[in-house]
Amino acid sequence: MGYRSDVVALVYAIHEPFVGQNSVLTIDKEQRYPLLKTLMSTTFKEIADMWGSHFKWHDIDGVLVFKANDAKWYESDQDILAFENFLKEVERCGFEFEFVRVGENHDDVERHESSRALGFLQVELKIRIDI
Repeated sequence: MGYRSDVVALVYAIHEPFVGQNSVLTIDKEQRYPLLKTLMSTTFKEIADMWGSHFKWHDIDGVLVFKANDAKWYESDQDILAFENFLKEVERCGFEFEFVRVGENHDDVERHESSRALGFLQVELKIRIDI
């Protein structure tokens, strides 16, 4: 069976201009969301195909949501390394990301986010009674 985790990641644009390595992107948030959709079907197609059913578009909020429950999330796995690289690449393309992984153990919480992330993901510890 193996150790399991719940994983959520968000990718989105904010209103500030993106300063890239060679230039400043001046397109606004509303223009960058369709750009993200294009990138997911071209540049990041391999990731989209690999994790397809785990990605959902939230058009109203302009957010790409990744959610995987009960996943075997081992850092040495090639699929996981590819996903982590994807998050770095979307940041280089001018998007923000937030990533949270919660493992089976109560103290196993991992969080990564881009430098200008807005903090949409929150982790709560709850008590459940199973009788």
